[in-house]
Amino acid sequence: MYVLNSEKTSLRASLRLFRDSAPDRAARDGRIFASLQAFLLFSQAEVVLCYVSTGSEADTRLILTAALEEGKNVFVPRCASEGRMDFFRIADLSDLRPGKFGILEPEDRAALRWTDGDALCLVPGLGFTESGARIGYGGGYYDRFLLEKNVLQIGLCYDFQILPAVPEEAHDVRMDWIVTDTRIIRCPRTVGNGKGEDEKE
Repeated sequence: MYVLNSEKTSLRASLRLFRDSAPDRAARDGRIFASLQAFLLFSQAEVVLCYVSTGSEADTRLILTAALEEGKNVFVPRCASEGRMDFFRIADLSDLRPGKFGILEPEDRAALRWTDGDALCLVPGLGFTESGARIGYGGGYYDRFLLEKNVLQIGLCYDFQILPAVPEEAHDVRMDWIVTDTRIIRCPRTVGNGKGEDEKE
């Protein structure tokens, strides 16, 4: 366990530095947004759970704004105690305030908390594999949430964040799809080293 955690810590640091140094993130963000807008599963989704990007993450502000303008029910995460999080509905980006880690979060209003039902969840990460494996930031927030909720899981990242493999543990959750700035990858969401295939038009 210690060796695996140490491996993950080292990999996270390297991936973060590599992503921070990418010079063309704005152009890549635009291509991710365009791909997502054309993706049928996203365009048909009525409920979208979406992170608010920070630092060098794939930017979600255009995505959030477009989803709101299209009349989707948009929920964004708020971190709670013990590595857990809930998603709360917003009507506008002005509903967000700096939260626990300096990341923009919604106010904690129980009446607007997402609890269950059909939803599409956009997931951040430092790295992904074509089979849907993900390495996050180490807090376990998304793994805990996704283990408990039956939602469509779509990872967002730049294509250089797609890796041959990442260290995995039993509680790590795999994605259903990954949207990058160059392609949309369908993941098998099965245990093992199965390779996802690009979406066919």
